[in-house]
Amino acid sequence: MISGATLIDYPQRYDIKTYFCKRISKTFLPFVVWSMAGLAKMIIRGQVTWEQVTPIFLFNGIFSAKFISIYWFFMPLFALYLSIPLLASVREEKKKFIFSYGLGIGFVFDALIPLMIHALSLPIDLPLHIDMFAGNLMFLFMGYLFSREEFSKKTKMVIYMVAVVGFFVHLCGTYILSMAAGNIISTFKGYTNVPCLLYSAGIFLLIKEHGDLLMKNHLAHYVVQKMAGYTFAIYLLHPFVMPFMVNKFHIPVTSIFYRVLGPVIIIFICIVITKFIRYIPLGKRILP
Repeated sequence: MISGATLIDYPQRYDIKTYFCKRISKTFLPFVVWSMAGLAKMIIRGQVTWEQVTPIFLFNGIFSAKFISIYWFFMPLFALYLSIPLLASVREEKKKFIFSYGLGIGFVFDALIPLMIHALSLPIDLPLHIDMFAGNLMFLFMGYLFSREEFSKKTKMVIYMVAVVGFFVHLCGTYILSMAAGNIISTFKGYTNVPCLLYSAGIFLLIKEHGDLLMKNHLAHYVVQKMAGYTFAIYLLHPFVMPFMVNKFHIPVTSIFYRVLGPVIIIFICIVITKFIRYIPLGKRILP
């Protein structure tokens, strides 16, 4: 959603060559470097042998997130980056209509109808799937529209209400179905499923509308400013820090201590490591 809000209008700031150079330097290069670091960790642990390391093995390991599983996020992100120049080419006066239409079509045919068929166990096979509006593109559309549209008070309340409903449907629906089945049931889970789309919209709107109020607090303003430069680095480093901390200190990952304080400790360690690496030549290139 943030990419939709900040990148679709990139032609107003720079050309397409600069656009791709920025995406490569800020995301693709760190992704490859830290994926290779994940491979190095696997070799050190004996999970992979040098004989296995071939060009095909490297390609599949990096781009299928086999070295660092949480890096699955990069492939959808890169797909969206490749889509943005096409979306940016839409004339300014047409963007609102086309993106609203795309979001509506994607939501109905790629999220709502499949959820209803699955949840109600309907014997329906719907072959209509409009790829050009489906999947993660919906977040680009939402980010662009929500960042620029001034909603009425009534519309905001509706968005917040369906966001709350979406959250509790995700949480309670998954709990009830999973407890009954004895394993995780994904009917209401999924990033492009209806519940997640609804509460993502609500959270984005909440921050847009009330973020300034939060930033008037000096402590909150200070924390946000300091953290802003480390969020991506924390994402890149936490797959290395988390297992080290858990294994080194034998922490049960289901404990309340780990669930509540673990993230704070992990974030702090990642920030310290980032500050150190950024002092090294090229450090800012691999941990931007």
